[in-house]
Amino acid sequence: MPLPDANKRSPRVYTNLQNLDLANVTFSNIETTGDPIAIEEANEDELRRLVLVNLARLVCAGEWNGLLSAGDSGVGWVLPTPNTDYNNGDYSFVNANPPWGDCSTATRSASGVEDKTNFFPFIASTSGDVAAMQMVIEGAAASECNMLIGVYSDNDGFPGTLAGYATFDATSAATVVVTSFSDTITTVQGTQYWIGYTRSHAVTFDYTARNGGNTQRPAILETKWGIQINIASGGSLPSTPPGSATDVWGTSQYSPQVGFRWS
Repeated sequence: MPLPDANKRSPRVYTNLQNLDLANVTFSNIETTGDPIAIEEANEDELRRLVLVNLARLVCAGEWNGLLSAGDSGVGWVLPTPNTDYNNGDYSFVNANPPWGDCSTATRSASGVEDKTNFFPFIASTSGDVAAMQMVIEGAAASECNMLIGVYSDNDGFPGTLAGYATFDATSAATVVVTSFSDTITTVQGTQYWIGYTRSHAVTFDYTARNGGNTQRPAILETKWGIQINIASGGSLPSTPPGSATDVWGTSQYSPQVGFRWS
């Protein structure tokens, strides 16, 4: 018997759908087959078969596409459509997206905190090479100063190796877009990375930040929003952060709102 306690061969469900494979069965096929079946005990066999086929359809062609191909690595994070900046195209604001993102912004004045290297984690929403990054300078620096924003790999819940960074000119109040990086930055959807940032000179400027007030914190950071490295940056980002506990601590620093656009 195809189902436990089934009374007879399916006269409708399997007959109507027998020439289709699960990758091609649509909701319309299920609806057309099931619409004439009355919900009563006499049709229990057909109803169970219809539910079984629809569940198999969702598993194979809807929710878990990987079951249709050998060697799938599993389901990763599926993140929402990137936020949109109407002047510069579609950007994913990585510290606004789940799971560590925050929905609100604030103005942050660069100070001595930005002379250290600060980090916050994010989950990549897209696979591919980063084509552009943006941030908003709200109040210009009075003299030469850049914000350096880099992408680091994850090393067991700690920033790993610097993949590449963008240099944002802070001497003009504007939405600054950078399309050339120190190296190619490639992400894999569903993978955790870290943003690292510091300023190039000890000059004050204002920028748009995520205020972190409602941020979900990673367990490794306990009650903090990010981490800070206890070294003077010297106007540059370290290729690999130091791992000593005396060099690292949690920080409640508001993080710059960073937008990514992929190629």
